[in-house]
Amino acid sequence: MSRPEYYDRHIDVYTPTASDKRRWGKLAEDAGIQLSKWIYETVELHLDEEQPNSRLDVIGELAQLREDKNKLRDELKLKSLLIEKYETELFKLRHNAFDQPELIGKFKFNSDLVDIIRQGGVWSDQDLLKSMHIDPNDIDAIRILSRQLEELQAFGLVESGSRGWRWIK
Repeated sequence: MSRPEYYDRHIDVYTPTASDKRRWGKLAEDAGIQLSKWIYETVELHLDEEQPNSRLDVIGELAQLREDKNKLRDELKLKSLLIEKYETELFKLRHNAFDQPELIGKFKFNSDLVDIIRQGGVWSDQDLLKSMHIDPNDIDAIRILSRQLEELQAFGLVESGSRGWRWIK
């Protein structure tokens, strides 16, 4: 018999068999809680599964979020490639005079190129292209960049080594 203060919370539960009671008792013991607490938690867990935010709903939402993440990652990759293409075209338009060696006059060097090399260290052609967001497959852009580097070298500002370009002034 339960104590008077528990009368309003007391229920009797009959298991179908004595082995079911022993099995439930063992599960409660393995969980480190009393049998009554284990039964309560099991019932609550079952009731929670019927709620709108059940485990299946959460799993479905997680799958949808993963799918959305992959779509966004693909979209970002495409947009990054598009930006690189536009950066390359802009570079070529701004500095196309370097692609025409017969022209004589003042030409403005790409300030990003100069700033990158002046940071120090040795810069390979690939590293320069990547840092400047220039498509490494665009022959014209590579030719313009190479021409600028050659002009900077002619002025004694950079030098080319086996590993790449470095600022010397």
